Amino acid sequence: MLTGSFGVGKSSLFNRFIFDEFEEAYHDTIGVRINHKKILHKGKKIEIRLWDIAGEVLQSKVPLNYFADKDVILYLVDLNRPFTLKNAGPDLRFLKAIAKPDTIIKFIGSKRDLINHLELEELENRILPLKIDLVISSKTGENIELLFRDIGNLIIE
Repeated sequence: MLTGSFGVGKSSLFNRFIFDEFEEAYHDTIGVRINHKKILHKGKKIEIRLWDIAGEVLQSKVPLNYFADKDVILYLVDLNRPFTLKNAGPDLRFLKAIAKPDTIIKFIGSKRDLINHLELEELENRILPLKIDLVISSKTGENIELLFRDIGNLIIE
């Protein structure tokens, strides 16, 4: 499941993973989009069902049933818009409180292509004690395969 504030890149990640596409134009997601992709990982076929939900400033505004029974929740922030980090701490605590005990929650920094190395380092220092699990770019594809390979590892285990 992809979640986070509006405009953080959830739909772009969805489109990059499911369709291997990227579109420059911004489109609001209304409600939820669900699709799946079968991948071969360590000799096993895995089906990853991905939910792309409409962005909300606070995750407590998202219908709770969207989070029910999810194995993995990817919480995205836009690295180029630091204000999207404002609610990251409370949102991540909320997600941990409502998710099933074995749900894996990953904190993902999106739009890596829009900031340089020094800006990323400064941003990571500013959000301590939160730690971004992975930095991605749906535009360039940076770390997208790695992200879903990691999810594949979690599913297999």
